[in-house]
Amino acid sequence: MAIKKSVLSPYLQHTRLIKPTMNKASLINLVSEMSEMSKTDVKKVLEATVNALNKGLSEGEKVLLTGFGSFNVVERAPRVGINPKTLKPMNIPAKKFVKFVPGKDISKNIH
Repeated sequence: MAIKKSVLSPYLQHTRLIKPTMNKASLINLVSEMSEMSKTDVKKVLEATVNALNKGLSEGEKVLLTGFGSFNVVERAPRVGINPKTLKPMNIPAKKFVKFVPGKDISKNIH
């Protein structure tokens, strides 16, 4: 049984919607407009902020930005998983990753 194109079409259009993304350049532009600072100065501040976050996290520190959220390095324990190709058990090693927990201000602005 064939599906009518008119029935399938809205579903396909909905799944293909592209959500806007704020990249580094657009963030620099926005902060420059909001703060009346030059884009060059905002870029320097942003890069210094990212470098400071990376340094703190690499040293195992929790980075807390009140009103924004917190970044923390968490270690995932080793575990046994299943290889999807062979369906055989395999060991997955421990792994460290950065966890972000949004602050109350961000959480209430999203909803």
